[in-house]
Amino acid sequence: MATKTFNVSFPKELADLIDKKTAEQFGSRSDFLRAAALRYLREEQEWQDTTAYMKKMRAEVKPGNTASEAELEDYRKTLTKAGASPEFTDKLVQRLSKSSLYEPV
Repeated sequence: MATKTFNVSFPKELADLIDKKTAEQFGSRSDFLRAAALRYLREEQEWQDTTAYMKKMRAEVKPGNTASEAELEDYRKTLTKAGASPEFTDKLVQRLSKSSLYEPV
């Protein structure tokens, strides 16, 4: 993969935190910043995908309809298949189970 080099300025306190974490877990600042950028981009895409999915689900839910345990499990499987992290999926399904759209069967 081709690389592109550029300079970045950080406040001293942030640069010091980056250096500390780099020394603990990464080989270089570049490795740290590359990992941070990739993580941000993945999480941003995950959020966009999940938001689109939730809009679709809201459009399908009619007044008076509620989600069952099976539907919550289907949501979980769909989010997992779409690449959502387990932590994010658990939080979302937990929030759905507490919403007015959920009714235990």
